Amino acid sequence: MKFRKYGLLMLFGCFFLAFSVVGLAEEKLAVTISALKIRPGEIVRVAVANQPKNQVNVSFNGLSKRLQEVGEKQIGLIATSFDTVPGKYTLEFGIVKFWHKITQEYIIEVVPRQFPEDWIKLPESTRKTILKSENVEADEQKIALLLAENIARPLLPLWQKIFIAPTEGRVTTEYGLARFVNGVANGRHSGIDLANCIGTPVYAVNNAKVVFAGNMYQTGLTVVLYHGLDLFTSYGHLSALKVKEGDEILRGTKIGLMGSTGLSTGSHLHFTVRVNSVIVDPEELIDHELSWEKMD
Repeated sequence: MKFRKYGLLMLFGCFFLAFSVVGLAEEKLAVTISALKIRPGEIVRVAVANQPKNQVNVSFNGLSKRLQEVGEKQIGLIATSFDTVPGKYTLEFGIVKFWHKITQEYIIEVVPRQFPEDWIKLPESTRKTILKSENVEADEQKIALLLAENIARPLLPLWQKIFIAPTEGRVTTEYGLARFVNGVANGRHSGIDLANCIGTPVYAVNNAKVVFAGNMYQTGLTVVLYHGLDLFTSYGHLSALKVKEGDEILRGTKIGLMGSTGLSTGSHLHFTVRVNSVIVDPEELIDHELSWEKMD
């Protein structure tokens, strides 16, 4: 009698599990994507609705991360950089329910984009000193470490409304161009340069937490801000710092003064934007609003 009772329970359990798995396999995630065709250096906003308390992961171009829950949506940013090869890339969303994984795939097309070249002259002693391999590696390791530390402690989006310009000045060097210093290849330009007089105020483009305020070999006095949701902005070649690490600041806060510290040929601001470790075009932020209400 007990065997029959337990046997029926097991049979019912197996039937219920099989029914649940079939139902889950047929479930469709309510996904919204801001763009399916982009250029190198552009940002895509993604969202998944109606999955409260369930972890949703997104994978794109070798990077996987968890979306953050805001209201009734789980949201995130994905991006391409200047070195992203044009082509078609898989964007995958994944969620696990009752030991069953639901995945949903989309194709993001990255279209070609032309970048110019830039040739600058410096005293050879300056180039050899600042661009020594150990100095370049030290800067790269410092940036990689602070990004990793803050991504590991995720913040929801701190920004509000549009992102303002970081300073007043003319654009002298564009994003993504191939740079040569004294005829020697020096990689790609990671941001935009805005030139003006030494002492010109530099402002936070939106609400943020200061995660670095100090000196680097290449960008001199530098401030790095974390805006939440894996979005970072950095401000280099400053002549003075007006904030310190750990400060929580609002859009428009004066964070420093323009200068020519580090590897520089004149007074300017080097402004860089990153999504995770992906270096994106700053024009994606300036005078734009990163909103999940307007997914255009």
